[in-house]
Amino acid sequence: MKRALLVCLLAATLACGEQDGEVDLLGAELIDELAKARGSADGSEHSGSWQFEYTLDSCDCPTITVEDVSHDLCQLDAALLMGVHVVDQVGGILAITTEQGVLSGAIEADASFVVASHHDATTVLGLLESLRRLDGAFGNTNSASGWAGQRLIGELAGQPIDCRWIGSFVAGRI
Repeated sequence: MKRALLVCLLAATLACGEQDGEVDLLGAELIDELAKARGSADGSEHSGSWQFEYTLDSCDCPTITVEDVSHDLCQLDAALLMGVHVVDQVGGILAITTEQGVLSGAIEADASFVVASHHDATTVLGLLESLRRLDGAFGNTNSASGWAGQRLIGELAGQPIDCRWIGSFVAGRI
């Protein structure tokens, strides 16, 4: 029950961003700190290939039009996160390698983890940075679940962008 309440609180905070002095859980400084964190876990029991599936809960990213073709950034973000990712655990450090880069951070002795990434996502369509975060836990050595957040900041196809994708994930070792 406590975990469900925590997930709801974190999801609501992520969806709203920084308000009334609260910390923005997808803020660049926090993401950078989380990506460098080290937890209390030992070993490498969660290393391997994992299949990740994401569910979109909320998204305020726009649909952009390029050469008369519409692109829904909410759907694109969700599709980019899906798939097989390599998970590497070295003691209290966890890294998840995706096609879009590496999320890294702390894994604790109780198998809970927070990994994050802050990278340049610039394309020919504009200057863009991507802030991503996964908060979750391994249920055993073959499953994991939690929530995911991504924030895009910059400009894309001439439109200023500062939007968020919030969802949840499940993963299984393959």
